[in-house]
Amino acid sequence: MKNSIYKYLVIITIFTSCSKEFTELSPENFLNAQEFYKTKDDFNSAVIAAYAKLQTHVSLYFELEYRSDNLNILAPTAGTQDRFDLNEFKMTTANGIVQDAWRIYYNQIFRCNVITDNITDTNFDLKNQYEAEAKYLRALTYFNIVRLWGDAPLVLSQVSPEDALSVPKSTTTEIYEAIEADLVFAVTNLPTSASGFGRATSGAAKALLGKVYLTERKYTEAISILNEIVSKYTLLPEVTDVFDTDNKLNNEIIFSIRFDKEIPDENHSLWLGVSDVSTADLSTKLIDAYNVLDARKFLADYQSNGSLFAPVNF
Repeated sequence: MKNSIYKYLVIITIFTSCSKEFTELSPENFLNAQEFYKTKDDFNSAVIAAYAKLQTHVSLYFELEYRSDNLNILAPTAGTQDRFDLNEFKMTTANGIVQDAWRIYYNQIFRCNVITDNITDTNFDLKNQYEAEAKYLRALTYFNIVRLWGDAPLVLSQVSPEDALSVPKSTTTEIYEAIEADLVFAVTNLPTSASGFGRATSGAAKALLGKVYLTERKYTEAISILNEIVSKYTLLPEVTDVFDTDNKLNNEIIFSIRFDKEIPDENHSLWLGVSDVSTADLSTKLIDAYNVLDARKFLADYQSNGSLFAPVNF
C-alpha cells in the first residue's frame, strides 16, 4: 500500500512541477524552422534547397511550349490528353500540367519565404547575398506565375496550409510591383560573379529585371538597366556552340538551371523523347521558319540514328 501511495505522489509531483516549456517539445522527427535557421551554414542549406526546386521547373517550360508553334500534338492518345488540351487552349483546373505548375511554383515561393522570413534577425557576412538569392528566385517564379495566370495569390511570407486556402488573389499590378522590388534588392546585393554552382549574379538579376520592364512596357527603365550588362554578355560566333556540353557556361549564358551528374539523382532523362517525335509533337513550323543555310535550323531539327531519333546538342 505504501508503495502504491509513493508512486502516486511521485507522478503528481512530476506533473505539477513541470514547466510549460518542458511539456511542449518541438517535434524531433523534422526540423523546426524557427529553431533551425540560425547560422550562415543553415541559411546556405536553405538557399541551395531553393535552387534545387528549379530543376522541377524544366519540364514545365517544355510542356508549355504546346501553347506555341514550336510543339504540336495532332490528336490525344493515352497519357497525352493534358498536352493536347494545352495545344488547343482548352485547359481546365483538372489539367495535370496546370496543377503541377501551380504546385511547383508555390512550393518554390514557400522555400524562398522561409529564407526571407527567418534571415531578418540574423547577422553574418553573407546575409544580404542569401536574402538576395531568395528574392531573385521568388521574382523569377512570380514572373512565370503572373504571365500564366495574371491575378494570383501574392504570398511574401510563410503561411500555414490552412491559411493558404484563404489567401485572396492580388492584381497583376501588385504582383509586378513585388517582382520589381525583389529584383532591385537582388541587383544591389548579389555578387558580380557566381559564388557557387548555378547561383545567381547581379547580372542575372539585371537581365531579368530588364525583361520584366519590357513585359510591362516600361521601355525607358528597361533600356537603363539592360545597358548596364550589354558588354558583360556577348553572342558567340557560332550558334551551335551555345548549348555545347563542353562549353556550358559561355558568354551567352546569363543564368541557367544546373544539374550535376556527379551527384546521385541529379541526372535527368530526355524531356522530348522518341515517342514525342514519332507522334509529330515537334512542330515543323519552327524548323520551316529557318533558311536551309541557317545553323539554327540544324539545332532545331531531329536527326535519325537508325531506328531512333536523337536531338542535336540536347
